[in-house]
Amino acid sequence: MDEVVWEELFPEPTLQRYRIYKEVYTNFDASLISSEERAKLDEIGENKTEFTYGEVMYQTFLPLLKLCQPKQGEVFWDIGCGGAKPLAIAALEFPELGQCKGVEYLPGLCEQTKQNMVTLKTLADSSGLASCCVSIVEGDILTTAWWDDADIVYSSSVCFPDFLNDGIAELSRRLKTGARLISLQPFNSETPWLEVLWTVKIKMTWGLHPATIYLKL
Repeated sequence: MDEVVWEELFPEPTLQRYRIYKEVYTNFDASLISSEERAKLDEIGENKTEFTYGEVMYQTFLPLLKLCQPKQGEVFWDIGCGGAKPLAIAALEFPELGQCKGVEYLPGLCEQTKQNMVTLKTLADSSGLASCCVSIVEGDILTTAWWDDADIVYSSSVCFPDFLNDGIAELSRRLKTGARLISLQPFNSETPWLEVLWTVKIKMTWGLHPATIYLKL
């Protein structure tokens, strides 16, 4: 039986965008950079589980994002963006978005990721492909005002401690009506301002994991 590589199943426009994505990430090990940055935090007594690293996969994150039905001019946020693969996928696949934004706490990872997003835009432009602009800020999820303009939010919260996940849940009440929030960890506290739209299992680098998509009421 012939083996089929999943990339070969992409339609041509998606395959072209994926090749750009792959070129950006081929020599970029965000997990290694994250580990090095976390080691520095360990040395000063800041051993934080929220920096445990894992990544999305193009072929499974794209359908998840499509469930959110991104619209012209909307803003997509990745809070705790790490190597920013969700931002890259959104920027390439949904150029009609107004902007893709991320916030990352680890300074070294944040700086390298910013450079990679510039490369992504350059490669897309040189290939004649439209792509959404990506901007990333260094900061804390709970103090960076992602809720101000977000229409779609992604939170890779698998290893987030309760205080951080609860903080995100509380801040989500400030989102505009109709905003969508993807969380890899369901919220523990009551959130009557959020309605569950979808609960799906998607493949990540570490295996299958449930994701919940909320609608801000």
